[in-house]
Amino acid sequence: MKTKTIILAILLIITASHISCGNETPETKSCDFDNPLTDLLWLKEKTEEIALAIQHGHPLTVSIYQCIYNNRETVFLVDKVNEKSFYNCEGKILEIYSELNITGKELIWEIDNDFINTQYPCYCIMDTLRGEWSWFKTRLTYGSLIDNDFKSIVRILSQNEDESINYEVFAADTLFWRGSFQFLSARRIDIRLPHIYHSFYLFTGEEREDIPYDDILIFTVTNTSWISYCYEKIKK
Repeated sequence: MKTKTIILAILLIITASHISCGNETPETKSCDFDNPLTDLLWLKEKTEEIALAIQHGHPLTVSIYQCIYNNRETVFLVDKVNEKSFYNCEGKILEIYSELNITGKELIWEIDNDFINTQYPCYCIMDTLRGEWSWFKTRLTYGSLIDNDFKSIVRILSQNEDESINYEVFAADTLFWRGSFQFLSARRIDIRLPHIYHSFYLFTGEEREDIPYDDILIFTVTNTSWISYCYEKIKK
C-alpha cells in the first residue's frame, strides 16, 4: 500500500509539471528602445532612404508598423502597398509572408508624395531630369565599355499632372520616339531608347558610387543588370 502511495505521488508531480509547462507564457523578444525611429539605426536609415527616393520623384506611399509576431517577437513591417517586408530588431529581413500571426500592429511612420511636397516645396524631379542628355558610353559589369552603341539624345521636356514625364529621343539627329514614362516602382521606368532594351532602373551619377560623374543619367537594364547606358547632360 505504501509503495502504491509513493508511485501515485510521483505520477501526480509529473502530471502537475507538464500542466505547468504547458501553461507557460512564451518569452517575448523585445527591442531595447524608447523611439524605434531614432534609436534603431537601421530603421532610421531606411526612413531616410525612402524619403530621399520620394524626393527624387519616385512615386511611393510607404507605411512602417511596429508589430508582435507569434505573440513573442517585436518586428517591423515596411509596407509599400504592393510590397511588404518584415524586419527584426537588428534590421534583418524575416521570412514572413502574411499577417496571419501578426498582432499589436501600430503605425509608427508614414510618408508619401504629398508629405514630401509639403516638407520640400522647392524640390522637383524635373529639376534633375529636365534638359538634353547625350549617350556617351555603355557600361558592362566590372567597368567594361562598349563604344560602338547608338549616339542618341534624350530630351526630358515636362511633367504632367499624373506625374508622367514627357520626353523625346533622337538618333542620328532624327526623331526616334516621342512619348512619356512613369516610375513603375522606386526606380523602374519603361522608356523607348534606340537600344535593344526598353525597361530600366534610372539612376543619377550622384546615386551611383561606381560612376565617377555627377551630371549624368544611368539607364540600367532591369533583366540584365550588367548593362548600363550612360547619358551626360549637354543642355538644360
